[in-house]
Amino acid sequence: MTPRDRRALAIGGAILLPALVLMGGVRPAISRFQALRAEIARERDLLSRERALLSAVRALDSTAGVLEQAVAQADERLFAGADPLAATAGLGAYVSDLARQHRVHVQQGETRPPAPAPGDLLAVEVGLRAQGDLEGTLAFLLGLERGPRLVEVARLGIERAAGPRDREPEHETLSLTLVVRGYAAAAPDSTNGGGQ
Repeated sequence: MTPRDRRALAIGGAILLPALVLMGGVRPAISRFQALRAEIARERDLLSRERALLSAVRALDSTAGVLEQAVAQADERLFAGADPLAATAGLGAYVSDLARQHRVHVQQGETRPPAPAPGDLLAVEVGLRAQGDLEGTLAFLLGLERGPRLVEVARLGIERAAGPRDREPEHETLSLTLVVRGYAAAAPDSTNGGGQ
């Protein structure tokens, strides 16, 4: 080989060798680096979504606790019983006890048939005739309104009781006629005709 051919071969090799190194080593390394960078970006995105999900689960857990407590408190306000008659009896006992606490004397009580109410509830009612003074009657009605149980006075009639009148209105005897409605959780078979 002539020196000129050797020089041409050396120059060609000097040009070709970096191109081969670039094609065989640097380009694949750059591709692997770019793929690794994209994988890191995907993993970071996944990590941020998992962290957001964990914080949402923690918030959901605390919300679930609050909801469970609210449901428990709502259940405490309902009248319990194995059937609607037991819930009605519970309502009657609650109203009678409240009347007794406020010196209102129940003279007659009657139960009414239960009826479905919104929210899978059952409305139970008792009708009462009672007598008491003005102060006791007002305290009794306020106790029904603000008491621990979910009740409403569906009908109310108040009039002076027959008999001698006292000069002081707060000692005058009043006659009450009222219908008190309470709520109980509907048994599964009470809403679909006995489960049949």
